[in-house]
Amino acid sequence: MIVGRQILTNLHYPNRVADLEGSAPNGPIIGFRRHGHANQIFNFHPIEGAQAQISIGINGRDLYATSANPSPGELIRAAEGSASLYDVHQRPNSVVK
Repeated sequence: MIVGRQILTNLHYPNRVADLEGSAPNGPIIGFRRHGHANQIFNFHPIEGAQAQISIGINGRDLYATSANPSPGELIRAAEGSASLYDVHQRPNSVVK
């Protein structure tokens, strides 16, 4: 299980990482070029087994990765007080930075 602060890197495009667009509450989490600012550092909080809540700290606030509508193509957003649970598995031989 991955825990703690992580930058989520695209395996095929190492300079493309998960990014809270515009550091905005309720903003979408998108792929963006790596710059390492706070809006690209995600915190993994283990809950049970391989499940985790994922948060990001912006301007002293904890925003949680949430998917209110699980329809295909729906954006994952970072919202206050609302969190989805995710199954988190690290791929064999993968790099998490």
